[in-house]
Amino acid sequence: MSDRQAVIASSRESVGAFVRAARAVPATKWAFPRAPGKWSPAQVTEHVTFSYEQSLRMVRGTYDEPPPVGPFTQMLARWLFLPVLFRREKFGKGLKAPDFIRPTMSPPSSTTLLNRLEAAAHDLEADLAAASNGKGQSVAHPVFGHLPLGHLVHFLAIHTNHHTPQVTPA
Repeated sequence: MSDRQAVIASSRESVGAFVRAARAVPATKWAFPRAPGKWSPAQVTEHVTFSYEQSLRMVRGTYDEPPPVGPFTQMLARWLFLPVLFRREKFGKGLKAPDFIRPTMSPPSSTTLLNRLEAAAHDLEADLAAASNGKGQSVAHPVFGHLPLGHLVHFLAIHTNHHTPQVTPA
């Protein structure tokens, strides 16, 4: 299996696990935070969905919002944060989501969000699979700067795995 195929498989597995967990959330708990100051399962799902949708916009060159950080901070994030994240395969605590992927106060229904998430993840995987060799194509990420497409999809898989327990019913 090539690195590209492994990244696609990892993404598919993480999105599948997340979607199964989110679909298992009872409707009575969908819009309520799991603890004070935490996001509801609906907001977590919207956040993960935004992550894939905005990443797809980056890949397709339609993301046009200004970066929340400058080039030097992007370089540091890419060179210091990402290697540690990829090695550990998990996020640390205390990180805040950037504004461009923060959820709203009233997310759409679970059906709407999960359909959007699956569509964006599928399209992103298709774009990665279509890349000539999986190495040369990069995206301009607002936090990490120029990032190889495979790294973006790997990051998203780890991110999605991070949020799956937050929608898993107790």
